[in-house]
Amino acid sequence: MVEARIVFYLAAAYVFSLAKDAQYKITDQLIQSGYRTSHASQNKFLTTIGMKINFYYMLASIVVVLITRKYSTTRKFMSWFWASIVFPVACVVCGMYWALVWINPDLVAPAVVRDLFKGLPDHLMHTFPVIIQMAEAMFVKHERVSKAKIVLGNLVFLGAYLSYSVHIKQTEGKFAYPILEELWAAGPPMFVAFVGACAILFFGFSRLAVKLNAN
Repeated sequence: MVEARIVFYLAAAYVFSLAKDAQYKITDQLIQSGYRTSHASQNKFLTTIGMKINFYYMLASIVVVLITRKYSTTRKFMSWFWASIVFPVACVVCGMYWALVWINPDLVAPAVVRDLFKGLPDHLMHTFPVIIQMAEAMFVKHERVSKAKIVLGNLVFLGAYLSYSVHIKQTEGKFAYPILEELWAAGPPMFVAFVGACAILFFGFSRLAVKLNAN
């Protein structure tokens, strides 16, 4: 039902707004402590990018549901954007974050930075996104999207973020995440293998989204 879908998007947008608010306040503390130079500096992190993508996607979805009809070009575009970018970004951000925390938290961020995110802010940014996306996949029906279009969306996003990450490395002298520094230091083969693994993960999560949504 359209009404139920709007309620879901409103609730999800509210959760992501809480995450944005929490991050903004924590960034203020990081700036005061000298660990960040500005709020804009947070945009180099995939967590921040994923959070904003999800937040604005939810807001846009509310408008699209209200003003467009089923099977419209706009709804098909939103379904493609969801399956190829929104869903996999949420899964990759949450999955990789908690995996790295389990392996070695220092690969995510210094302890002083991690401590500021402990508790609810941590889960708002690294747990709730995947829960919300799983719920959307199972209960909010989308238009069908071809594998070719999904792959295109995956590659466009990954290519853009990789290019931006390399730009950050060149301008600031280091990547956003310590894990990327470790892989870069290990040599091109290791770094390329990691990027390839991320591409496979993205496509796998996109396929999971489509499969869950079809049931």
